[in-house]
Amino acid sequence: MKRFYVAHFLAATILVTGSAGTTADGLDSDIEEVTVTATRREAAVMDIPQSIQAISAEVLERPTFDDVSDVFNLIPSATIMTNKSPDNEGIQLRASGATQSGISDGLPPVGYYVDDIPYVDLTTPVPPPIGTFDLERIEVIRGPQGTSYGQDSTAGSVILRTNPVDLEEFGYQVRLGISERSGGDGNGETFGGIVNAPIASGTAGLRLAFMREEDPGYGRFSNGRSGNPMAHERDSMRAKFRWKPTDDTDINLTHSRWKTSYTVLPGSQIEDTLSGELVVTPYQTDLLLDLFPAGYTNNVYDIRWTTLSMKHELDFASLQLSSGYVDTPRKDNFSENTIYGFPLGFLAYQPGKSKTHELRLVSTTESNLQWILGAFYLDATSNGNGYISSDLRPFYGNDPSFIYNSYYLEQNDSEVKAVFGEVDYKINEQWSFQVGVRLQDQEIATTAVEGYPLPGDPASGPYSFILPPSVQEFDFDNTSYRVGVTWRPTENSMIYLTQSTAARAPILISPADEEALISAGVTPLSSSKASELENTEIGAKWSSMDGGLEIELVYAHGIWDEVPLYASVIVPGRDPLMMGIGGTEGYVGSYEWSLRYNLSDNLSIAYVGAYVDTEVEDIPDDRVTDFPPAIREGGELFNYSPDTHSFSIDFNSELGNGWETFMSMNYTARSKPNGYGSVTLGQGGSGRLNAEYTPARDSYEFMTFSFGVEKGPWNVTLSVDNVTDYDGMYEPLSAGWTNGSIMPPRTTSIQVTYDQF
Repeated sequence: MKRFYVAHFLAATILVTGSAGTTADGLDSDIEEVTVTATRREAAVMDIPQSIQAISAEVLERPTFDDVSDVFNLIPSATIMTNKSPDNEGIQLRASGATQSGISDGLPPVGYYVDDIPYVDLTTPVPPPIGTFDLERIEVIRGPQGTSYGQDSTAGSVILRTNPVDLEEFGYQVRLGISERSGGDGNGETFGGIVNAPIASGTAGLRLAFMREEDPGYGRFSNGRSGNPMAHERDSMRAKFRWKPTDDTDINLTHSRWKTSYTVLPGSQIEDTLSGELVVTPYQTDLLLDLFPAGYTNNVYDIRWTTLSMKHELDFASLQLSSGYVDTPRKDNFSENTIYGFPLGFLAYQPGKSKTHELRLVSTTESNLQWILGAFYLDATSNGNGYISSDLRPFYGNDPSFIYNSYYLEQNDSEVKAVFGEVDYKINEQWSFQVGVRLQDQEIATTAVEGYPLPGDPASGPYSFILPPSVQEFDFDNTSYRVGVTWRPTENSMIYLTQSTAARAPILISPADEEALISAGVTPLSSSKASELENTEIGAKWSSMDGGLEIELVYAHGIWDEVPLYASVIVPGRDPLMMGIGGTEGYVGSYEWSLRYNLSDNLSIAYVGAYVDTEVEDIPDDRVTDFPPAIREGGELFNYSPDTHSFSIDFNSELGNGWETFMSMNYTARSKPNGYGSVTLGQGGSGRLNAEYTPARDSYEFMTFSFGVEKGPWNVTLSVDNVTDYDGMYEPLSAGWTNGSIMPPRTTSIQVTYDQF
């Protein structure tokens, strides 16, 4: 069956590029060429032999795309498992969620960059909560990128470009917005502004941007308390200073801060969603009620990021040093859930820090030989510490002795050193080839501490009985590569073939667990090998009608070795050990396509889609005695949507007297993912592992609509999120639990912008 799909895909690829010379007569639908710098030098998207997608500032300015996670409705093979929680906005590309990123001690499967500066936060490997305000564009590259970027990302890279400081002209922008949510109480509000001020014309300047967003939330509290439990606020600030002491030198110093507060973290304290309404219950455990007697609290996320970029143009190359410092002094995770049939409370704190440095040398001369050389350094620390309460009183007649509290501390330290480079050689006008390599060394250290209360200790600590810390250190070396060949049969078409690899560090287990496994005759599989992806990609790009029509077809074949999974390992004489286990291998095939067509100067359509096929090819042997039975050889992998489709329409027209109108619509659908969680107990805490995956109850669908008018500096936009008022449960396992995530109900927004840029 796989060969059948591949054969037809290759036939379609050759057919499309073979007809590249055809042009529609009499159709004047030129479009502006989309230029990106994802390959470290400016190039048109249709001229780059990689699967790249660019999201423009015009799209990002709409209220329907105010979060980075919203943008991935426009990306084929992307799956988002979130409803705007800042610790859960990570995305999956090409079933990258199969790696269960929370287990591996490596870098996240998707690398995130802001203005080419790596953003790394080990506490939660997700995009920076930057929003889309004052962004120039977003560039998404699918597939391993470690030979051209600092992070050895297995699934791809997301590059967010902020608007540069203008050293010549003063400008400013003010934006105000208000929103109303179906069935909700109160309104959401948005206000922000941008100021760009030259300090010394052509030499120095400053750009300041601030945005405050107040979301009204949705759902209701089960005890009748008024208000919306999912209400949250976010403040975003960015100060950007630019200095050009010479024509060849450009220095940018940026400081950003994002502060978000939530009443209830999405996915926790949810009592019911089966009726399509989110019902949230107050805290029940003494652990949380001890600090928050009202049953509710605010979770605060405070993230600060300072970056420095220094770029100098040499005679033969561009030299750039990019440094970043992420400081997360506060990241709360106060939550409860009852998916196991009893209240389970968490009082968690997740501060962290990371420093990154990346040095790049990129050739700039006009030559058939182009190259990139780079070095990358990361020093990061994450802390997960807090308290857990398992309240089993519902099962034991409200007996207070069945409350189990514990304290934990887990500190992860990671140091990464890497050198990387790529060479692109153009043989002639039709043929070129690419070679890239990456050498990486990663040192990982984990410290784990457990504690338990003695009589008289408060539920929320501190506890009197603390066990000695366990420390484990590990050194991970890895070599990744990329090789490729590109054929351009005509001036406006190409076919490319690449093969690349990427790897993530093995899973670490505590010395005590490792000793227990060895004494039981079980060979630890966790730290035996890295999780590695070997990716083969063939793609075709074709443009016609003077750029009015663009078509891209891509097939990516990935082989995962050592997919990390949680498993319960039975050890005689003690409780089962729940840990990350290697030994699983899988195949991922991703068929992706996109079409962009300008029907006229005023009307354009776009359609992107993907079909993802997977198969488990090997699982651990009988050394793992309690491997999840849902994962079996010949079966499918998990936590991804097999089919994704996104359709967009954009229209604009002149109304007269200087007024213009515009309209846009996007509809995105994803098929149901098969669910597999870290803990696969049956509903109600039956203690039995599921023999089958649990699919989401509903397929995902999301529709947005925007309509606006503008004249001179004024822009007024009416937008509707979740036009269809979709209230399905689209996440894995949501069919098995009542606390599956649902989308915010239909939300109508009015946004007014006064732009003097």
